[in-house]
Amino acid sequence: MASNRLTRVNQLLQREIAGGMYKVINVEGFDMSLVTITRVFTSPDLRHARVLVSIRGKDEEVRKHLNLLKKFRVDLQQEVFSKVTLKYSPRFRFELDHSVSEGDRILAILQKLDAEEPLPGNDAQDVAGQKGEEGADG
Repeated sequence: MASNRLTRVNQLLQREIAGGMYKVINVEGFDMSLVTITRVFTSPDLRHARVLVSIRGKDEEVRKHLNLLKKFRVDLQQEVFSKVTLKYSPRFRFELDHSVSEGDRILAILQKLDAEEPLPGNDAQDVAGQKGEEGADG
């Protein structure tokens, strides 16, 4: 039962952090469309929360956006906990989530392999055509 509550708290914090970014981080150069809050893991005592973020872009942009999130952490916490009431207000720790970029990399590899391989239907027609030609000769 406690894990269900913690799961709901994690989902709630994920939504509120994502919404709070729009109100708190109004810095030129911070592109909201590049940042996604992918998961939140709150400790059972509700004192700490690991916030996993996926940031699209080049390494320099990723570092810049992650540093801005860390810089505005306290303001973001205040915004979130002005709406969410918990026994304790967890301290956010932003970490980069590489799972989305890894998924993109794997999809790119699969697409490349798919483009290199001939279509299975074409192979079957070629084999059938060759057998028909061999049968006609023999």
